[in-house]
Amino acid sequence: MTREIWHQLFFNVSPQKLYEAITDPKKLAQWWTTNVRGTSRLGKYLEFGFGGLSQEMLVGDLEPGKLVRWTATEKGLSDWAGTLLEFKIFRQDNRTYLHFRHSNWREDAEMYAQCNTDWAFYLLSLREFVEKGKGRPFPNDILNNGL
Repeated sequence: MTREIWHQLFFNVSPQKLYEAITDPKKLAQWWTTNVRGTSRLGKYLEFGFGGLSQEMLVGDLEPGKLVRWTATEKGLSDWAGTLLEFKIFRQDNRTYLHFRHSNWREDAEMYAQCNTDWAFYLLSLREFVEKGKGRPFPNDILNNGL
């Protein structure tokens, strides 16, 4: 049995602007973690560092303005290995929506609950970044530095 993290947010930006914030390594560093390396192209890898920890992602699907999918590789956190991250973007009622899923978590994954909380925060950081120009990426976030 596997578990899934699921969040939905709306954004007051175009689908393309949101897509670019999720696919451009320089923009990812503005809302998720300041330590981003790699190339956001099909079959290539992105690596995200969090202090002494890092996680490599295989870029699996890219549909401009619509969809981003990554698979967490074995290079990184054991609880993340084999999990799937999906960012679905669509426009409805003059708003851009993001359906985010981080799925395929093992039932015994210890990091599941913490990551659910973390994703909620970082997706709000994404919204701050695309709408106001400044997000709260690791290590400059409230999750790691207090309020």
